[in-house]
Amino acid sequence: MRTNFLFPFLLTIGLFLVLTVYPIIFVSQNSFFYKYHFSQNTNIQSKDLEKSIQASKKITDFLLHGNSLPVEIMSERAVVHMFDVRDIYQRAITIPIIVCLFSLIFYYLEGAKITKKILLSGPILAITFYLILGVTGKKVFDFLFIKFHHIFYTNDLWMLDPNDMLIKLYPEEFFSRLIIFSAATTIVISLILVLIFIKKINYATINSNR
Repeated sequence: MRTNFLFPFLLTIGLFLVLTVYPIIFVSQNSFFYKYHFSQNTNIQSKDLEKSIQASKKITDFLLHGNSLPVEIMSERAVVHMFDVRDIYQRAITIPIIVCLFSLIFYYLEGAKITKKILLSGPILAITFYLILGVTGKKVFDFLFIKFHHIFYTNDLWMLDPNDMLIKLYPEEFFSRLIIFSAATTIVISLILVLIFIKKINYATINSNR
């Protein structure tokens, strides 16, 4: 009974995390997204646009690969904070894979069955999450944004001076745009998966009835 609960639960959560976290990782590493963001960022003058894009490229490379930060434009507090961000960023990459692997272990060791409900639950949960976030609006996003920092950071280094260069590069609007782009990516991929899962399941059902 425990296995019958754990397998669908882990697979659902694993699929949900893959479909919500990885699009955020993808968008946060996408150069086209940054060009759009900085073209809309009123904190950055047009003459500094290319310099800002290059600085953000160094920061994203630091988060993903551990390369050097553009410390020449960052405060000491911001530099220390970015090491905390990198730790969370790296965990965000590995945790969805770990959860999915655990679900597969239960699947193979215990002979659990992958049902239509289990396959569809992850994508549907991801779509529902972003639809609720979209309907509830900015107040809920701001609440979750603050809660995220209180839960995942053990210090207050994320509370930077408004004039800090890191804040100018990544104001609140950056994260709003990041979530909007990521949500669109998640919803499109999730809908495609729902259609694929339904089609394959219906095809398998037809064949089994022959």
